[in-house]
Amino acid sequence: MIWLLLSCTGGDTTDDSATTTTDTQDTGPFDLDGDGSFASDDCDDLDDRRHPGADEVFDEVDNDCDGLVDADGTYTGTAELSAITFYSGAERTGEFDCTAALSRSLAVLDFAVTCPVTHDDPDEQEVLRLMMGAELVITPAPGYEDVAANLWTGRAVITAEVGWDSTGEAQVAWTDTASARFSLTLDAEQLGLSGTGILAR
Repeated sequence: MIWLLLSCTGGDTTDDSATTTTDTQDTGPFDLDGDGSFASDDCDDLDDRRHPGADEVFDEVDNDCDGLVDADGTYTGTAELSAITFYSGAERTGEFDCTAALSRSLAVLDFAVTCPVTHDDPDEQEVLRLMMGAELVITPAPGYEDVAANLWTGRAVITAEVGWDSTGEAQVAWTDTASARFSLTLDAEQLGLSGTGILAR
């Protein structure tokens, strides 16, 4: 009888509630796409081609997470413009140093290339300025603002300070997403212009 009482009261005394634990460990930041950038810094943690420090390429997305798509941004630089015109039956030429500013955003391009009309010879400068004024300004022609990938080709308006406008063929080509090459050609009866320049973001 004593043995039966001991076997009924002396069973397992382990408290199951004592084995329940709560996980208070911080598992740390996540990098779901395994590109080396945590989700808090990554602009798309489901795409390993997009993260801070990635190479920006022409694919219509922001690869390096800097808020700029492809080559969007503001560019500045210089361009050299050569001019050939005729005055009193004689050919006149000039070489102008121009400043260039370009912006590209959401596949829309805008630029202004400003060229002071100068010449080493004051008499030649006076003649050139009679034809063109003190400066020429080159901008995209209306309807030619759209740009895709790494090349823009279109018409450009050349505005002369003396009051005439003409149009030429222009191009902006991106060698990479941080620099671009501008070029212009105008072949008119009384005026020829050509120029190139490098712009950087």
